[in-house]
Amino acid sequence: MIQVKVANIVLSRDKGFVILLKGDEDPRALPVFIDQLQAQSIIIVLSGEKLPRPLTHD
Repeated sequence: MIQVKVANIVLSRDKGFVILLKGDEDPRALPVFIDQLQAQSIIIVLSGEKLPRPLTHD
């Protein structure tokens, strides 16, 4: 198993959001296509923002 971290979240013109996962010792990135709600949830967690109430996935 290879541990990966979120390297970036980008907006693709035709396929929605793409989360790029990278390993510590590998220069390659694994793209995973996600929708807007998933991207928003991941961005909130990565930014450390605290919401006043839990979301559905919490």
